[in-house]
Amino acid sequence: MNRYFVYGRPDCPFCVKALEHLSNAKCEYLFIDVSGDADFERHAKDFYGHPTVPMILSNDKNSGRCVFIGGSDALEGHLKDGT
Repeated sequence: MNRYFVYGRPDCPFCVKALEHLSNAKCEYLFIDVSGDADFERHAKDFYGHPTVPMILSNDKNSGRCVFIGGSDALEGHLKDGT
């Protein structure tokens, strides 16, 4: 079973869209608000090589393995593919 970690900002329309996709798919997720910590946001963007928010990861609850998905469009494709 997977859950999702979403790094984003509550005022970001793409972040809101990603959360709507997860809610509609009845997926478990944790939203990590990076809006109050510019250093953390910059480090996360550098680490994942993704220049924008949201940054979305899929986490296998059994193994603990996390896989970077990307932004809201990549999440939409991921959910449609069922991967």
